[in-house]
Amino acid sequence: MEAVLARPTIVFFDCTRQDALQFRDWLVARGLTGSSITRNFSYLKAVINFALSEYALDVRNPFIGVYLDRSAGVLVRKPVPITDTRNVQSECRAIDDDMRCLIALISNTGMRLVQGAGLLKRDFMGLILICLLSGLPSILGVI
Repeated sequence: MEAVLARPTIVFFDCTRQDALQFRDWLVARGLTGSSITRNFSYLKAVINFALSEYALDVRNPFIGVYLDRSAGVLVRKPVPITDTRNVQSECRAIDDDMRCLIALISNTGMRLVQGAGLLKRDFMGLILICLLSGLPSILGVI
């Protein structure tokens, strides 16, 4: 891969299948997991396909069809046990402040921290009203 990167200018229609295979092997040697390598290839293929389309080049993208083992190095994550989740939610009800509401929101909905932290109170006031009027438990479990 260093030989490819050392070229003064890489023009994508000069890239060969061998370059694509070297790039894949270079990513593997860097220790990336199969899913990360697949993601990098997807970005690269998309950029090259866009450029080939924009400039109406009749060239085959050498990065298409390269074998990638998506499962290589990928660890299967175990879910948090439901008893632990219930304990955290119970503590959130006991200590009723902003941080605990955020933790309860995340544990009840599965949303990411950044998604929950970006919400404003008005963003889910309508949902709370619907839950109260319909007799459904609230999404936070603390209201």
